[in-house]
This record gives sequence, structure tokens and C-alpha cells, in this order.
Amino acid sequence: MPQRVPLPESGDHQQLLNLQGGTLVERYHLDQSEHDALITSIAGPTWNTAGRPTPAAGEHPRGFNTDLVRWEYWDGTDWKALPGYKDGVAWEDLRMVPGAFDFAGASDPVLSNWQPGGAGATFKVFEFNNGNEVFFTCQMPHAYKEGTDLKPHVHWSPRARGVAENGNTVAWKLDVAIANVEGVFLSSITVDLTDVCAGVNERHEISPSGTINGTGLTISHVLVCRLYRDVGDSWSLNTLGNRPVLLEFDIHFEKDTPGSRQELVK
Repeated sequence: MPQRVPLPESGDHQQLLNLQGGTLVERYHLDQSEHDALITSIAGPTWNTAGRPTPAAGEHPRGFNTDLVRWEYWDGTDWKALPGYKDGVAWEDLRMVPGAFDFAGASDPVLSNWQPGGAGATFKVFEFNNGNEVFFTCQMPHAYKEGTDLKPHVHWSPRARGVAENGNTVAWKLDVAIANVEGVFLSSITVDLTDVCAGVNERHEISPSGTINGTGLTISHVLVCRLYRDVGDSWSLNTLGNRPVLLEFDIHFEKDTPGSRQELVK
């Protein structure tokens, strides 16, 4: 397999040995089109979708698909995009652990004890009554594929109430306002993350993902958030120690590069 070469930084001059031919390759910083052309010539073959090779057993060829405008490889079953190379896309988490939350001082969740399985260590977790809320802000990493939708969701647990609350709902909600760098924050939207208890004690639950429209969003956009358990769900026992607990909040986002090519521009 030909050597894959990295994109040099601005003004960087590299001398790279082509392992296939043993020749010395000299190059300077390239723009994206020049980079794609060079990588195509050095790092492997090109093909269109109809002209893909037929891999033999145990072979994993890779190349540049001119129809899909992406690097791809054979994983033994199907053709897959190479994340970080042109239009190859992968998913990542933008995470907010409970220790990063801000509390208003009223309607705060309660820090309570949790001993999973009734034995071993006892942990401190935030349990949410109806109307409890937390606040936080987060910034989108430079790996983000600009313009793509965001998928927020909640990780939570019923603790020892899983069986008893089987089929009952927890009305997790997210209020969020977003702005790009030097952009203007618009009015917030509400994303419904309501989940249904699966009926298993001590289970790690994950809510269905909501969708935040990513049209126009760029790297380093900031999200100002209020996360809360709304009133009106069907959880039956809301006394201390019996409420659902929040483990973590995060946002799934698509990434198409390891980072940005410039400090503030993708």
C-alpha cells in the first residue's frame, strides 16, 4: 500500500520518501485542491463507483472514489468512507458531565446516594424531580462537519426503580440558543428528549436523540443550554432516592477532519 502523507502546515517544507518507488518527494504547503491531487497521485488509485476493484479474501484496498468525492476502503463486507479524508465522516461526542453544570439555587436537582446492586461503593449522583434544572455552555470542536445537524441526548438511570417504573416516561427537555463566532444568538428552541423506562433495575439508559438543525453552523459555535425534567411525565414515585438520575448529557456530531486547517476557519 502506498505511503499516506500528511498535509504540511503553512510554510512547512517536507522531504518524504515514497516507499513504493524509493523516490524523494519535496513539497510545500498546498491548498485543498492541490492537496487532493497530490494525495490521489501518491496515496493510492482512483476509481468511480462502478469501477471499484473486486477484493480477494483478506484484501482491504483503499482509493479515491471520484463519484462520491471521498477516500474509501473495503472493510471485508462493504465500501466505507475514510474519516478525515475529504468527505469521509465519523460521529463524535460533545460531552457535558454533571460536575460541569451550573445551578440556579432554586429547582436544583438533589445530590443523592447510589449503591448499584445494593453492594459495593456508594456514589453521589444528581436525581431530578419534575421541574429540576441545570445550566451549561459548550463549544463545538474544530473537527465538526460544518452545516450538519446535532443530536443531543441524555444518559440516565432508574437505579433500583427500573422494574417498578417499567414503561413510564421521564420528560427530559433541552432549551438551547446557538451562535457562530461573531454571530448573533437567536431565540432559544426546545428539544424533547423524553425517554421510556425499559423496566430493568440499575440500567444505563440513553434517551432518543433530538435534532438541532445545523444549517449555517460552523466550527466553534457556542451552545447556551438549560437541561431539565419537565412536568407531566408518568414516573410514579418522586420521593427522595426514587427519582431518575442523570449520568451525562452529550451531543453527537459529525466530523470530517481531525481539526481545522486554520485557527478559526475550517
